[in-house]
Amino acid sequence: MAQPALVDIAGPGSGAGKRIERFSTLSQPPVDRFAYWCALHPRTPLELPDPAQAATFRAEMLLHVDAEGVAYSDYSSDAATARFGQVGADFIMVAAHWGGATTVRIGSGRTLTVLPDSGLYVVDAGKPITVSTPGHALGYLAFPRERVIAELGCDLSFLEPGFVSLGQNGLCGFLVEHMRRMRQLGPSLESAEVAPVMAAAVTMALACMRQAAGQVQALDRSADALFEAAQRHLARFASDETLTATTIAEALGCSRAHLYRVFAARGETIAASLRRARLTRARELLSARPPSSIEQIALACGYGDADSLTRAFRRQFGVTPAQWRARNG
Repeated sequence: MAQPALVDIAGPGSGAGKRIERFSTLSQPPVDRFAYWCALHPRTPLELPDPAQAATFRAEMLLHVDAEGVAYSDYSSDAATARFGQVGADFIMVAAHWGGATTVRIGSGRTLTVLPDSGLYVVDAGKPITVSTPGHALGYLAFPRERVIAELGCDLSFLEPGFVSLGQNGLCGFLVEHMRRMRQLGPSLESAEVAPVMAAAVTMALACMRQAAGQVQALDRSADALFEAAQRHLARFASDETLTATTIAEALGCSRAHLYRVFAARGETIAASLRRARLTRARELLSARPPSSIEQIALACGYGDADSLTRAFRRQFGVTPAQWRARNG
């Protein structure tokens, strides 16, 4: 088998200053075709749905790696499965899908389908992601993780899911069209032309990721503000027996589902937070002077009667309100 120039995406670009090269499994004897394709992807294990298809496997790739280790590739292939998340696969891909349906499985959970012309998406190759297709075509830019972190100036938390859709509006649409033109004209470009074309693609891809990261950070800040506002509302209206997730969401101007998500993202529930606010208020009233009856305190903390307060108080603190007052009064 003729050995291809292996791509070390996380290292210096062996293709720096060169033209966009074309690789095809049809250049190999049938017995070597799938092995040749695998050799072009040393950091991403590939599998066939049927090993018997190896001799008839058809795939073609355009490839260029710049001086800073960013790889551009555009390829079409027969049915295959790629498994990300391998040791050393420390790169980030910005991709556009041209043809064929692709199934993406993230870890052992969420599964989604990527269709042609669905815009840009970003894949963290360090995450356990499985990509399966009956045959597809796509273009992508693969960045060393360190380069993305340095350029974006953040911890890449926006990529926590492993797969993020960027769509095709605004700058993302420009990059999709630029990559489409690279697909069409790439092999005909001279070495001196490849560098500015590649630089433009890299700059736009980083800008698209920077924009996505900024949006996520803004959403995080908004969620933090909503959570703090909900906590203040709970403390202020803990005495209201009718206080619920629905009334809190209405007061804060958000949906109940969104409020649940904000609390869940912080390991909290609205019910637990409300109970904590009411019982904290109950302890304050138990220490107040002049003392109020347990019945009065129960009503002041949103409980219907003294028995309801006593049960909740004992579950939370291991003693009854009367016992707590006797020890701390």
